[in-house]
Amino acid sequence: MAKAAAIPYVMQDNFVSVLVGGRPFQLLASHPTFRRMVRALKGRKWDRVPDLVNLAQSISNRSHGNVEVREGKVFYKGSEVDSSLTRMMVSLVEHEQPVTHMLRFMDNLYENPNPRAIQGLYDFLQRYSMPITDDGCFVAYKRVDGGYKDCHSHTIDNSVGTVNVMPRKDVDKDSANVCSRGYHFCSRAYLTSFSGEHLMAIKVNPADVDEIPEVDCGKGRTWRYEVIDEVPNQNYEKEDAEYFQRPLIAVGRDRKALIKRLLALSSVARLVARTERDRARYRRTRKRLGDNHPQVQVAGLTRQALGKASLGRLRQWYERFAADNPPAPAGRPAVFANPTRPARIAAGLNIVAVANEMKVRPSDVYKQEKAERPTQRFIDNYIAAVQRLSDAGYGVGFESAKAQEKRGRPSVLAS
Repeated sequence: MAKAAAIPYVMQDNFVSVLVGGRPFQLLASHPTFRRMVRALKGRKWDRVPDLVNLAQSISNRSHGNVEVREGKVFYKGSEVDSSLTRMMVSLVEHEQPVTHMLRFMDNLYENPNPRAIQGLYDFLQRYSMPITDDGCFVAYKRVDGGYKDCHSHTIDNSVGTVNVMPRKDVDKDSANVCSRGYHFCSRAYLTSFSGEHLMAIKVNPADVDEIPEVDCGKGRTWRYEVIDEVPNQNYEKEDAEYFQRPLIAVGRDRKALIKRLLALSSVARLVARTERDRARYRRTRKRLGDNHPQVQVAGLTRQALGKASLGRLRQWYERFAADNPPAPAGRPAVFANPTRPARIAAGLNIVAVANEMKVRPSDVYKQEKAERPTQRFIDNYIAAVQRLSDAGYGVGFESAKAQEKRGRPSVLAS
């Protein structure tokens, strides 16, 4: 077996540059593969260098949606962003720690129309040790009364599985006001300032946060949230509840069910079967012809790829393939989904009544209910109309798709 050719390189105490495949590649001492690269070069183990370059590149580059980490920097829609959030993300990447949830969090956060929320929310969460979920949201505390209603108006249901929404335009955006209009979420530090018989964990999309008060009290305001759990109502003056002591909370636990639903789609089943058949045929050909047969990548989809895919990627595939294959696609997480139709159904109203209240055509309401992302103005006007018709007052609540499925009801979000 021929020895690998020597690879040109330049090495300094905190820097290495190697020439692989005619292209230069630089590595700083802060990178986790730096020491392994130095050992390989000093030991003249040239065959290891290309593999270490590939490993370093895979560690250095991450992306999700509009967010990308490359060359130790974070970019949003192609523009570099430098903040405490992006510095944390770079540190996680460099230490080979999971970073996908942070990429998703930033992608969601930058959808927020309030620049103050974009600038201050992550620092707020970090200061009060509030966990982030694997789909890029965060979890906060909320105290409620003995009937699981809010402690202010005692009308808003906060049972586990409930999604509460209100017109975003009605949330007070004055950061000088601590207690004002909007759905409140808080940290452990604020719990001693507020009473309530039950303590709930709520999930909030960073895109939905409207204000973090200037006074550092550990609370904020949003127009939408989902109640995801109840935590023991103990004295948290010393430490957070055990539920909140995890830096990352997994909310996507239905991967197996989604993979099963994907494989049940005829187009996916055909694609997987064809891909696995073609790859098996290619392996047999390579084995017969050896190195005389050029290496090629057989494109397609396999069961192995489905098993390794993230929950977000599985949902994307399902929505893509299910468009041509009934049944309807799986519902999106409640804090991302279009809230209009679920709010109307929960209030017992029909489209015509809501359309008349909004002074628009029923067909326009129908189209917006079916839209994946209606404008915030339409959502606000729609929810306000539902409030007036149902005399809901402060806000409108409905069960999430997951809660409905548990109770054996058809999912409003998925239909």
